[in-house]
Amino acid sequence: MPIDLTTASKVKRAWRATNRSIVEFWKELEGAAIAAVRAPGAVLNVGRLRVASSPTCLAVGLPSARLIRYWQPSVEVTVKSVKWINEDGEVVESDIEGPELRFFSQNDARTGMSPETTYGGKLVENATQAVARDLLAEALLRVDPIYPVVMHVHDSIASEVPEGTGDVDEFCEIMSAVPKWATGCPIDADGYRGKRFRG
Repeated sequence: MPIDLTTASKVKRAWRATNRSIVEFWKELEGAAIAAVRAPGAVLNVGRLRVASSPTCLAVGLPSARLIRYWQPSVEVTVKSVKWINEDGEVVESDIEGPELRFFSQNDARTGMSPETTYGGKLVENATQAVARDLLAEALLRVDPIYPVVMHVHDSIASEVPEGTGDVDEFCEIMSAVPKWATGCPIDADGYRGKRFRG
């Protein structure tokens, strides 16, 4: 839905004011990642994540104990020209100097590695998606022996059972079980029975 920049800026500020703990988490994780790259071998805790670095790899340890790896990390002090809309609706531009986290990832052509930059919000998004993957992976293992899995799409699991068998509520209950490593994580599932997959 197209909206003007002034409205978009107001919505962004309102969301961040309402979700201060998320915004702080972005900053904390970015700060820990930068600190870890600058002090290889140190292990820093940010919530339930663990951040550590070596000269070749920045690792973010997930609650499941799996790692997200960022290869050849570095921190460079850069000056960026940033535009934003202030409280009066005016476009403001200024240069901001600060540390920038860099790493290498597979390039689009899949022929080698290319430099990339990241920041707190993106690091948190990566961790959030990785935790969601870990929860789904464990749900697949629990569901399959009872309801044979034929496919999964994003956060959905599809199983096939003979007509007249199976129970949607039981299926959802199995999917929603909280692994020990995710204690306290609010997990819920919704399901349906049908002849076609609806997503």
